[in-house]
Amino acid sequence: MKFRHRSFVGIGLTLFVGSFFLMAVGDLGKGSPMPGYLCARMALLLPWGPNLFGHQGLFEDKFLAYLGVLLSGWINPTFLFAALFVFLRPSARTTRALAIATLAMIPFCWVVFFYYDMYPREGHVVWIAGMLLVLSEALSPQIRPALRRTTVAV
Repeated sequence: MKFRHRSFVGIGLTLFVGSFFLMAVGDLGKGSPMPGYLCARMALLLPWGPNLFGHQGLFEDKFLAYLGVLLSGWINPTFLFAALFVFLRPSARTTRALAIATLAMIPFCWVVFFYYDMYPREGHVVWIAGMLLVLSEALSPQIRPALRRTTVAV
């Protein structure tokens, strides 16, 4: 990994970790803003809680909201695996697949914001920026192995 790329990854990881201590979401209702670590914990644990689809459950008749919370909860673990693979094998297909999966899950946070009357705050923006800096290393064309074309001599 080149020095320039390594510094982007370091800055990205610093932003990612720091975002958990900033306010990640605000509430349009009477609730107070929540820090990133609380949002991450809730998104990871809430879909697996008791009375998931029971009467008057949080996700009753809201499959898209449930899917949004479920996938939002898996963003951080998927990103951490992708970041680990960036250090181990930055050009591996697995790294690119995890990076793409992580980026594809981010819009599901916005579905949750919509359903539960929340809006993103500075922590959410810093969180995404940190992930983008790290994942850009996984998706960078400079580190992808060139396709080898073999010619058969006739």
